[in-house]
Amino acid sequence: MLQSLRQISYPNIEIIIVDNALKTESVDLLKDQFPEIILIKSDENIGFAGGNNLGIIKSKDKYLLLLNNDTIVDPGFLEPLVKKCEENQNIGAVSPKLYYFNEKQLIQWAGSLKMNKITMRDFSRGTHEKEQWKYEVDWKSYYNHGAAMLVPRKIIEKVGLMAEIYFLYYEELDWGEQIRKNGFELFLRSQFDSLTIKLPLPLALIVLLKHSI
Repeated sequence: MLQSLRQISYPNIEIIIVDNALKTESVDLLKDQFPEIILIKSDENIGFAGGNNLGIIKSKDKYLLLLNNDTIVDPGFLEPLVKKCEENQNIGAVSPKLYYFNEKQLIQWAGSLKMNKITMRDFSRGTHEKEQWKYEVDWKSYYNHGAAMLVPRKIIEKVGLMAEIYFLYYEELDWGEQIRKNGFELFLRSQFDSLTIKLPLPLALIVLLKHSI
């Protein structure tokens, strides 16, 4: 994943890696292999929200991208996300379309529908569908995907950090609810148009090293 981040075209980023108490020697080797990263170590496994919150607190940039450590990114994936937020100051968070790694044309996520209040399950558009370019229009989503989510710092300053009571799952759904309750919108960014940003805004890319549970 870090190798793919070295290939991205957005030049003004800092990469913050949060070791959520994995306690493996490979984590220590990361700093040797990728000296550009900022490595934060937690003494205990504090869950998805807690780990990401450590990275958020460490960062000082205008935008923050939460990214799972099992993702591979395309070189130009960041510019359209930042552009979307710059064009619409009412956006609280934006996520790109996601694909399964082993089948590049199989969609994992193309936006979330409203949660069922009885089953407490949310439903994603496009999951397990072959790519037929049906979801190429930017779409107001009910929730964002925690695997890749860009959030402006001003939103975090208003809404607060992710609630850590869930530990695993539902954290980004709860955060999305809080963002929408504060009057902001959540978006799927589908159109990866060409873009050149003359003065790239500072962006922190936060990667959580997760346990396999």
